[in-house]
Amino acid sequence: MFSARGMGMSLHLLSDSFSLHTHLRKRFQLKNLQELVPNSNRTDKASMLEEIIEYVKFLQLQVKVLSMSRLGTTEAVVPLLTES
Repeated sequence: MFSARGMGMSLHLLSDSFSLHTHLRKRFQLKNLQELVPNSNRTDKASMLEEIIEYVKFLQLQVKVLSMSRLGTTEAVVPLLTES
C-alpha cells in the first residue's frame, strides 16, 4: 500500500531526475556546438550562442559565395561580401 506522502516523494525524485537529465543534455549539446566553432572560448551561454549564430551566418555566406563562383557568377559575389 502506498501512502500519499511516499508517492509525493517518489514523484519529486522523478521530477528532479528528469530536470537533471534535461539540464545535462542541454549542457552537452551546447558543449558540442561550441567545439564546432573554431577558437571558441566563451563560457556563458548568451555569448556562446551569439558566437555560434555568427559562425553559422559566416558559413551560410561562404556557401553562397562558393555556389555563385562555381556557377560563374563572380560579379554577384562582391555585394554579398559587403553585406552585413
